Amino acid sequence: MSCPFSEEQLAQLKTFVDLCSAQPLILQHPKLSFFKDYLAQLGVNIPTATFDPKTFSASGDSNTTSANADDKGAVSSGEESDAESDVELDMEGVITDTSEADQDMGDDSKEVTDEERDQSDEKRSEAMRAFSEQQFDEAVTLYTEAIKLNPQSALLFAKRGQVFLKQNKLHACIKDCTRALELNCDSAAGYKFRGRAYRLLGKFEEASHDLCESLKIDYDDQTNEWLSEVKPNAEKLRQHKLTVQRKKEEKEHNEKLRRARNAQEARANAAKEQSESQPTFPPGMGGMGGMGGMGG
Repeated sequence: MSCPFSEEQLAQLKTFVDLCSAQPLILQHPKLSFFKDYLAQLGVNIPTATFDPKTFSASGDSNTTSANADDKGAVSSGEESDAESDVELDMEGVITDTSEADQDMGDDSKEVTDEERDQSDEKRSEAMRAFSEQQFDEAVTLYTEAIKLNPQSALLFAKRGQVFLKQNKLHACIKDCTRALELNCDSAAGYKFRGRAYRLLGKFEEASHDLCESLKIDYDDQTNEWLSEVKPNAEKLRQHKLTVQRKKEEKEHNEKLRRARNAQEARANAAKEQSESQPTFPPGMGGMGGMGGMGG
């Protein structure tokens, strides 16, 4: 006797049977009542629990809901663990800067003439004199005039950033030094003063990075001293991040093992239940007629 089903229909039927094996309760779905009635006629013992769509997933894992709940618990526990292991930092010397970094940055598209460059150098000399006399507001004004004349000079931005640092205008300092580094990635002064500003704001990892970069380019004792201040906190933060990352990876690994174990148990239970309720077909009985149009 030839098989009344096409290969595609047989594949669909196999998928359906596999799903029933993994999730017997799906037979309680209203749309499958005709098939459940047929199995009942054959004497198959069908699970009588109420069908709940939320209990099932296309993957055949009937533990999706409980797994999600466990996930939430795991995340909560992880967050608590992280909070408990927060690193203690030495915040001595950290200050709060509420000023805005709204300084004039000049026109970066300006084509500087030789005359303007000379004028800018004169303003820079005046600014340096004012800075040495601790006339910081005057120094900022003069550096700004120099920048407007020559906005392509990394040194001018780094030097004005130094003045802002003296005034504890840390965000303005960072903005100027960042611009200096955009113009010249080897600006030791840019890294130095930005690193110090980060340190005063309590951003120890950023400070450590910048101060190290400055020392690589041009060593000086003050930068090295500033680096020594931030190293302990920066190392604590680094170790803390490594610990948090390790715990996260361990949690994810354990969660994968748990899901795999639950899925294996679910498949084993479903197979056992299916085996116990497997019907015995009468001799000579043909295929399951009437299912030729069964969809996927």
